[in-house]
Amino acid sequence: MITPDGKITIKSKLKDLLKSYYVHTTSYNLFRQQQQEAEQRRKNGETDVRDVNPLEIVRFIHIDEYNKLTTYAQDDYLPMTQGQLAELTGLRPNSITEMVRLKQSSINMEHLTKIATVLNLKSISDILDFVVEE
Repeated sequence: MITPDGKITIKSKLKDLLKSYYVHTTSYNLFRQQQQEAEQRRKNGETDVRDVNPLEIVRFIHIDEYNKLTTYAQDDYLPMTQGQLAELTGLRPNSITEMVRLKQSSINMEHLTKIATVLNLKSISDILDFVVEE
């Protein structure tokens, strides 16, 4: 319960959360290549160009799965970056950065939902921490 003199502080866990996901570099590079090809086809006037869905191409795993891989297999993965999360969610990179730093005065629930969906999170509390200070 929040008392009238209590203050709520919101802390972002997104930076630490990103450290617990690893992106398969080959699948990510394939996604980028297909994205560039689709963009080029649009520039050339093709109208039936299908959008590239990164979630259909890019493989990423949680650190628990990563730690079970052999050292050789781990070489195929790198920690997820804010830019990669932006591409996977369809959000602007600045939106991810603002959420990591909590620079915005309001929290966009649609953005939180996209991040939670992509990373298969069960709760918004995996991204944000609400601390009541008295």
